[in-house]
Amino acid sequence: MAADEVEVEILDDRRARAAGQLCGVKRTADVIDASVVLGARERGDRVVTSDPDDLGRLDATLELIVV
Repeated sequence: MAADEVEVEILDDRRARAAGQLCGVKRTADVIDASVVLGARERGDRVVTSDPDDLGRLDATLELIVV
């Protein structure tokens, strides 16, 4: 069952490269966290996470909902 509030994005070549670049700039290796940050930035979304430190390191302006 899908929810309108959830959007699944494909980690295609373009997004993977952009996530890798973000990781390089921020000196981290978590491409998945970086891809989440990029998607949230593009849509202006908040991110629900149990890992605010890593996501905050990638983008300190991102609005996080910590669970």
